[in-house]
Amino acid sequence: MKRILGVLAALAFSSILSGSAFAISVGTINLSSSKAGDNAIYTVPFTLAATDSIPSDGKIVVTFDAGFTLTSISVASSSTIDGGFGISVSGNSVTFARDSTGSTVSGGASVDISF
Repeated sequence: MKRILGVLAALAFSSILSGSAFAISVGTINLSSSKAGDNAIYTVPFTLAATDSIPSDGKIVVTFDAGFTLTSISVASSSTIDGGFGISVSGNSVTFARDSTGSTVSGGASVDISF
């Protein structure tokens, strides 16, 4: 996999139940292809702050810089977050809604999401 720096503008998380949200900057992601026009699988690793968590019904919103085509995103997975995800795209943001089948991700955890 190749590493691309500065592709994502921000990675934000929000809880459906509490309405709380927090954001972290992501500087490095892994992708299966960096060739312009190719479809690629993005893997975004990040670490939650000790005071933040992602509930089993929480949302993960990934916001891309302008110029990315996001229309063909159809699947999401994680090697560190259990349960499933629903996906929606709006403009330059992709929302991954956890489906309540997994457990809460605790603060301080190192996690990833691939899409």
